[in-house]
Amino acid sequence: MRRTSLRKLSFALLAALWLAGGAWAAEPGGEPPPEKAKSAEAKKAAEKPKEPFTIKAAIEDLKRQWEAGGATMYAILFLSIAGVAFILERSFRLRRRAIAPEGLSARADKLWRQGRYDELEALCSRTSPFLAVGDVLDWPAFCAALAAGRGVAARLLAHLPEEARGLVEAGANGELKDSQKGAILKAVNRTLRDPELFRVEDFLGSALPSEANDLLAKDREDLSPGEVQTLNRLLLNAAFPAEVAGRARRRVSTLGKVIAFIVRHRGNPINDVSAAVGDIASRDIGRHMMLLYPLAPVAVISPLLGLFGTVVGMIEAFEVVATAGVMGDPSLLASSISKALVTTAWGLIVAMPTLFFYHLFKLRTNALAKLLEEEGSTLLTEWLMKKEGAA
Repeated sequence: MRRTSLRKLSFALLAALWLAGGAWAAEPGGEPPPEKAKSAEAKKAAEKPKEPFTIKAAIEDLKRQWEAGGATMYAILFLSIAGVAFILERSFRLRRRAIAPEGLSARADKLWRQGRYDELEALCSRTSPFLAVGDVLDWPAFCAALAAGRGVAARLLAHLPEEARGLVEAGANGELKDSQKGAILKAVNRTLRDPELFRVEDFLGSALPSEANDLLAKDREDLSPGEVQTLNRLLLNAAFPAEVAGRARRRVSTLGKVIAFIVRHRGNPINDVSAAVGDIASRDIGRHMMLLYPLAPVAVISPLLGLFGTVVGMIEAFEVVATAGVMGDPSLLASSISKALVTTAWGLIVAMPTLFFYHLFKLRTNALAKLLEEEGSTLLTEWLMKKEGAA
C-alpha cells in the first residue's frame, strides 16, 4: 500500500516538473540557453528571404568585389577589355563576304566564258567604273536631266536602247521600281565601254579629277577597255555632279583579289599563276589568323592573374594570423580570403568565354580558308588548264 502511494507520488512530481518546464519554455520573458539561442538565430538568418535583384544592388556588389580583389582586378579588367575588343572585331570582320563572297565565283565564271575580262577585273577591283543603284543620289533629277537631252545628256541618251529611254522618261515623271532602276543602269554601264561616248570639248573649263586629265592626255586608240570605262565614268560624274556619286573605294574579298590576279595574268603558265595566287590567299588568311591570336594570351593570362591574387590573399591571411597570434576571430581573415576567392573567380569569368570565342573563330577561319581554296582552285583549273583534245 505504501509502495503504491509512493509510486503515485513520484509520477505526480514528474508530471508537475514536466508541465512547469513547458510553461517556462513557452513564457515570453523566458530566455533559452545561449547555445540554443545562437542556433535559433542562425536558423532564422538562413531562412530569411533574399532581397529581390536590382541594378543598384548588383552595382554595389560589384564595387565590393572590386575593392576586395585589390590591385589585381585592374590587370584582369584590362585583359577583359582587350578580349571584348578583339571578339567584337572578329564578329564583324570575319564574314564570308570578306574571304569568299557567295555567288562571286559564279558571276566571275560567267563573265570569263563571255570574254568580258575588263568587266570581270572591275568586278573584283577596289573601285569599279560601273554604276550601282546606290550610286545615283537623286533618281528623279538624274532621269529628268537625261530626258531633257541637252549637251552630254543628249549623247548619253542617244546611246541607250529604246526600252531604257522609255524608263528614263517614266523616272522623270514618277517613281521607279528597283528592277527598272537596274535596267537603266545596265544600259548606262554598257555605254561606258564606248570610247566615243563623250567629247572633250564638252568639259572645257570644268574641274576634272587628275585621273581623268591623265587619261584624256592619251590618244583614244591607246586606251585599254578598262581605261575607257574609267574615263567615261569620271566624265559622267563631272556631267552629273549632284545626281551621281563618285566611285567609292570598297573592300575587296580574298577571292576577288585571286580572280583579279588570274585575269591580269591569264597569259602566263598555270603553275606560275597558281603559286602567286596561293601567296595572295595565304597572306590574307594569315592576316585573319593574326587578328585572332590576341584572344589566346587573354584566355591564358586571366586565370593566372586570378591564381596570383589567390596567392597574395593567402599570404596576407597568414600574415594576419602571425600578427594576431590566434585564429579564433574569422573577421581577421575575411578580407584576405575574399581577395583570394574574388580574383580567382573573375580570372575564370574572363578566361572561359575568351577561350570559347578563340576556338570558335579559329574553326570559322579554317572553314572559310577551305572554301576559298576550293573555289579559287576550281576557277584556276577551269580557266587556265588546257582542255583535253584542245589544240
